[in-house]
Amino acid sequence: MLTLIATGDRESDLYHWYEVREKHPELKSIPSIDASTPQGAAEFARRVETISFFGNTDIIVAHSVEITPQLVHLIHEYTGTIYIVTTVGKVPKTLQAKSAFDKCTDQMLKNLISTRLRTLSLSPTKEDMAKLYFTLSIEEYSGKERLSPLRCRTLVRQLMTIEGSTPEDARKLFTNLIGLVEGKASQWELLANLFTTQKRKQKEYFQSLSELMTPYEIMSHAKSTLLLVYAIMLGRKDHLDSASIATKLGKHPFYISSLLRTVEEKGITIDKVKKILSRLLNLEMALKSGKFDDEYFGFEVLLATM
Repeated sequence: MLTLIATGDRESDLYHWYEVREKHPELKSIPSIDASTPQGAAEFARRVETISFFGNTDIIVAHSVEITPQLVHLIHEYTGTIYIVTTVGKVPKTLQAKSAFDKCTDQMLKNLISTRLRTLSLSPTKEDMAKLYFTLSIEEYSGKERLSPLRCRTLVRQLMTIEGSTPEDARKLFTNLIGLVEGKASQWELLANLFTTQKRKQKEYFQSLSELMTPYEIMSHAKSTLLLVYAIMLGRKDHLDSASIATKLGKHPFYISSLLRTVEEKGITIDKVKKILSRLLNLEMALKSGKFDDEYFGFEVLLATM
């Protein structure tokens, strides 16, 4: 029997695959074949053909399989169970498989998270949810951001650990979860500390951040954040509201509103954003050209002279 998980989105495929493994724990101990490599593709074909010949009923798990017409026959003849997670290329119409998996949409993932929050009797603000969705987002090839099925699944599993806590503890734990940023520094804190007049606080913040990220990563994140803020501020200059700006940029409206609130609270202006952006770009060029051979020193100079 063949179970095919091929939604057209690798993250959605893996999301469903982990769900299948939760229902069938025995699958967790079975090594997977990576058929995206020539060696892996040959191994998958060999396993299906050889085992079918001897009438074995072993379970085969393979990822990123290109299903050729020749493989279709072998798969149908196989007497055991096959799980294919993600296909490469067009799937032959003659392939017979159990497949009832859809691509994970943002709405589906938001409903999943909301259901779990209701179970915990938590009612976060729209701003908190916007921050949470930001940490759960990934960028598509088109540049548009969407929720990551795998990050959302991890969050749901984390929320499950809160079950049984008192309402007060549940709120505290959820607040901590919002602060857990997977691979991203908080844009709100980054902005606040880039534009603060309190140099000691700024130095402490970036020293702490440098323990998690390299100066290059911090500068890259600062640059992308400032470019986003610059685009938002240009939108406001053209008298657009948060919803219109969000639509243009492919972002969540509450996320845009929250960033704008930080901009207003810190008195950030377009000129200030352009100035720091220019400094960041010049430092980046100086580091890449070898004018600065110490990225840490270069970044400290930038902070000290802003």
